Amino acid sequence: MPVELLRPEFDDQLRSLRDRVIAMGAFVEEMLHDAMRALVTRDVALARAVRKRDALANEFDDEIETAAVRLLALQHPMAGDLRVVASALKTVTDLERLGDYACDICKCVIALAEAPLFTPLEDIPRMGEVVEGMIHDALGTFVSRDIVEGKRIRDRDREVDALYKRVFAQLIEWMGREPAVVPQAVQLLLVARYLERLGDHTKNLIERVAYMETGSRWPWRSDEWKQAYPAEDAVDHEE
Repeated sequence: MPVELLRPEFDDQLRSLRDRVIAMGAFVEEMLHDAMRALVTRDVALARAVRKRDALANEFDDEIETAAVRLLALQHPMAGDLRVVASALKTVTDLERLGDYACDICKCVIALAEAPLFTPLEDIPRMGEVVEGMIHDALGTFVSRDIVEGKRIRDRDREVDALYKRVFAQLIEWMGREPAVVPQAVQLLLVARYLERLGDHTKNLIERVAYMETGSRWPWRSDEWKQAYPAEDAVDHEE
């Protein structure tokens, strides 16, 4: 039989679950920050240190999943409470992928350390800045549950996509012109691709918050949203 908790105790467990999700998010945000710093400064030791942190990110994932499943099994939450627990489960999956991509960037940093870069890094560090800011602010909406702000954060991914397309075109042009740069260009293409995917997973974080608050991952597409927030009613950006 389920062990029913009093409402204050249950609310405490929900808050604890939320706080662990936020802590995991801050941890992987720092992983990305350090991965990008390692790329820009060509710091192989830092890149290797970031990769070692992946095990801790996985521990966060396991701990939160266990707590969420326990709440589902023992308390049978309903309606909004159920959405909070379900969103936490989905969110940590995306956060775990963010940590994986930070580690993948570090692999590229290590591979790139063998020779001077053939071109200055400009758009790729900017991609990292935008994505890191998106992650930080998306975690804030997990607490505030502000889906208007969430949509604004989500829409920043357009800049990430535009930068990715520019980096891709520039590196392809370089490889066609100078075959000797191909090994490095491939690594930089991978970094840009990982950052583009980081942006996509951060959009997922916003969608989890929207589901938690409204029951829909994409409330911005509804007629009700368009009537309530006409100034925010831009064309929805979906890959």
